[in-house]
Amino acid sequence: LLQRNQAPKAMEKLSGCFSTWQHAQESVTQTASLLRLDLSRVLCGQKPLAAMLEEFTTQLRNVKSALEQRDFVLLCDTLQYEATEASAQWQAAIDSLSDTIQQLH
Repeated sequence: LLQRNQAPKAMEKLSGCFSTWQHAQESVTQTASLLRLDLSRVLCGQKPLAAMLEEFTTQLRNVKSALEQRDFVLLCDTLQYEATEASAQWQAAIDSLSDTIQQLH
C-alpha cells in the first residue's frame, strides 16, 4: 500500500500489526514472568529470547522514527525486510517458550 501511495490504508493495516505485535510481546513476557522463566536463558534459535525481544523493540523504534519523519520509503524498507524477519522470529520465540514450558511439566 505504501508503494502504491496509499498511506492512509497502510497506516490502518500497520496499526493492526502493532496491536498484534504488542499482544504477542506481552503474552511472552507475562507467561515467562508467571512461570518464573528467565528469558535470557530460553534460546530462540541461537540467541536468548530476551535478546530477540530487545531487537524487536529496536525495530519498532525504527518504524516509529520513520513514521514521525513521514519517511515512507524508509518505513516501507523497514517493514519489508526487518518486519518479515521479525514475524518468523516471533513464531520461533513462541515455539521456544512453548517447548520450555513443556519441559517443565
